[in-house]
Amino acid sequence: MTDTIIVRESGALVGKFEFHRKGLVVNGSPSFEEWAEVYKTLETMAGAIQLWMGDLLNYGEQAYGEKYSQFLEQRAYGTLATWAWVARKVEFSTRSELLPFEHHRRVASLPPPEQERLLREAEKKGWSSSRLGEEVRIAKGDPPPRRLYEGEGVLQFDDDGWAVRLPANVDMDGMPGDTVTVVVKTRP
Repeated sequence: MTDTIIVRESGALVGKFEFHRKGLVVNGSPSFEEWAEVYKTLETMAGAIQLWMGDLLNYGEQAYGEKYSQFLEQRAYGTLATWAWVARKVEFSTRSELLPFEHHRRVASLPPPEQERLLREAEKKGWSSSRLGEEVRIAKGDPPPRRLYEGEGVLQFDDDGWAVRLPANVDMDGMPGDTVTVVVKTRP
């Protein structure tokens, strides 16, 4: 594999792999080792991009002020604001190279020593972000999440036959960005 990355307006070239906004193009026949190296690099980048963007946004806000604000007016700021908030709250030295962004988002509302403790424990025990979220709830002393719906069933809500089926045991833990999946279907 080559250490050279060629960046062009249309994308980037790493060895036999061309990266474009709409996908990846493989040129020739890379060896398995070349393929695996690119895969591992992308895997690392995928887990880090939100924190990279958050750090970049925080720098831009501090360094450029009004220009930064005008620049962001042209973008969907909600997601960017979350990335910047997490990057601002979870110090670089506390972050884990082994855990994805979602784990960092879960601990961001805690004091730095608690962030550190829970991130290290999540690494050691292989916790999912949901499990880590439960540990954050306990650390904050928050009550257990309220069950919104128990069991199977369909709720009818209009005369045209539309219904909503909620999965069993749907709950929310109050973390920003949580969603509930709702499947909508018509009556047969």
